[in-house]
Amino acid sequence: MMTLESIISQSVKAVTGISVEAMQVRTRKGHIVDARRMHSAILREMTGMKIDDIAALMNKEGGNYCDHPNVMHYIKTDRNMVETDPNYRRNREAVVRRVKRLYKPDFNTVDAWGNLWGGISLPQINKRK
Repeated sequence: MMTLESIISQSVKAVTGISVEAMQVRTRKGHIVDARRMHSAILREMTGMKIDDIAALMNKEGGNYCDHPNVMHYIKTDRNMVETDPNYRRNREAVVRRVKRLYKPDFNTVDAWGNLWGGISLPQINKRK
């Protein structure tokens, strides 16, 4: 069975066309930063991963440019982008739908807030400020 983290990574790639390897490259190109932002925020939201663990995942083989403050910034700006950019919101929603379709958790699997995955939707991110 694939892990939720790998399904999220594959879903971001399928929707945005940006692979995890491309996200790990140090660049400020908008489409890559958007994918990196989306990937980090969805990992945090759906898995409850620690910020430092997300940063470690985003670093390329020993690279050290993505750290705790970077991931915190991605999560904060993700909320803003969802509220202000319809294309970003549409892509993000497509990623979340794809993850929910592909990930088949055990009956007792819960998300980061303790909600069962059995058809209960995740909280809206604009409610968590």
